[in-house]
Amino acid sequence: MSAQAVPKLRTRKPTGVVPWPKVLIEGEEKAGKSYVAAEFTGCDQTGQAYWLELGEDTADEYAGVPGADYEIVEHNGSYRDILGQLEAVHAEAKRAAAAKEPPVVLVIDSVSLLWRMLVNWTNDRARRSNQGQRKLRQDPDAEIKPTMNLWNDATERWDKVMYLVRTMPGIVLLLARGKEISALDENGDLTIPS
Repeated sequence: MSAQAVPKLRTRKPTGVVPWPKVLIEGEEKAGKSYVAAEFTGCDQTGQAYWLELGEDTADEYAGVPGADYEIVEHNGSYRDILGQLEAVHAEAKRAAAAKEPPVVLVIDSVSLLWRMLVNWTNDRARRSNQGQRKLRQDPDAEIKPTMNLWNDATERWDKVMYLVRTMPGIVLLLARGKEISALDENGDLTIPS
């Protein structure tokens, strides 16, 4: 019996370098998320800022915020093109970091709508499936539930975007829509958090 080779341990001392932040700015519609992000793009300690707009249609408007300084990333609305543009910003951030330039800033407005796009894509695929088509022929209003493999595909697409966000050698501002929610007790009465 041969002994298995033990891998050689590789270590290094920590650098103490803090990675650039990834910031989630969440709030209800018209809460000021985009305004704050636009204002931040004018920071004199950052480099080029890029604004990836996903369904909000306000990037041009927020250029009027005092100090705002960003470029709008153009895409055709497809997941592939959005991902490709994110990869291009990632590459530019990597280039700037290697050149010791101020950090690139990426604003994604909004990640909520990116997820909604993936949910719609998943639901559409379920409706177009053979099983979905059979159910719809019997009842055009039938509820078609996507199968796990379809949700896995959507999650994989989401994970590709989040990987680029997490590994971006720059600052990322993720804007997300939130809403106030209510909780009910076992009697169906509204509960107030203490």
